[in-house]
Amino acid sequence: MKQRTLDHQFIYAINNCVRIGHSKRSEGTSYSVHSFARADELKSTGRDFGRWMKSAHPEIKLLRNVTSDHISEWLSQKNGLSRSTIDEYISRFNKLENIANNQFGGCSFSDGIIAPAPARDYIRDKAMTPEHISMLRQSFDARDARTDARIALEVTARTGLRAHEVANLQGSQIDLQRGVLARVERKGGKIQDVPIRDKDRAYFAALKFLAGDGRVCPHVSRGHKGGVSLDTALRREMKRLGIDREYENTSLHAVRKAYTLERMRELTGRDERLNPLTNADEKAAWQIVQKELGHGEAFRMELYKTYTATK
Repeated sequence: MKQRTLDHQFIYAINNCVRIGHSKRSEGTSYSVHSFARADELKSTGRDFGRWMKSAHPEIKLLRNVTSDHISEWLSQKNGLSRSTIDEYISRFNKLENIANNQFGGCSFSDGIIAPAPARDYIRDKAMTPEHISMLRQSFDARDARTDARIALEVTARTGLRAHEVANLQGSQIDLQRGVLARVERKGGKIQDVPIRDKDRAYFAALKFLAGDGRVCPHVSRGHKGGVSLDTALRREMKRLGIDREYENTSLHAVRKAYTLERMRELTGRDERLNPLTNADEKAAWQIVQKELGHGEAFRMELYKTYTATK
């Protein structure tokens, strides 16, 4: 039987670990994949890396012979990666190692990966100011523009959802009784309830009434494509107001960062940022906000710096 190439070994192993409809808590294995979105991300990385290995290191035929040096080399030849993208790649290789070990055994390639120096991540450089958010609201309202972009602005400003998460959001997920947006699929395929603050309950009650059980932004596609459409539409409104040049290559992410700063002020009672490594209250507040943003519970300093830096 012909030996599978590395990229096909990855895909074969991933397919055998997909557990759609199974509870993460009940299954609890480090190799299980619980959403098609996450499986596609892992397959994409495994495919790209495997094909690169075929060209750069054709002598390596089995996943158990792949090392962290190979992955470090692959990352180093990718130009312009942001810190968050590098972290996501490393996270995927940690998962891929668990998946490969479940299928083949003897794999150890995620420990010791050397991350390349990140390029400057312009998209996260600046939070939108409350004044500019107010200008956008007034501009939409003056034209009675009940567009998807208007809804995306509000949902992100009130919950911190990403653009593609807003594109996927359905009225049926607005659970006013529990005060959450229920079962939101976050980046990486994680399923999470996103809290609705008391001051935002009236807005989401009205949005639920308008949307019914359907999507709150029904005129854009689902997923990443829909997120791009929402970003583009909001940026068009920013340009109309002459504020687009203040937020380089970003629109809804600047609103997401504004939500982050607002939540930190709510939780800490102050405007200035402190070092969370020496201030327990600051660290505790950031861990709450980080989870609300869909970045998990484990404290991550690089995310704190990315989202709370004011420029």
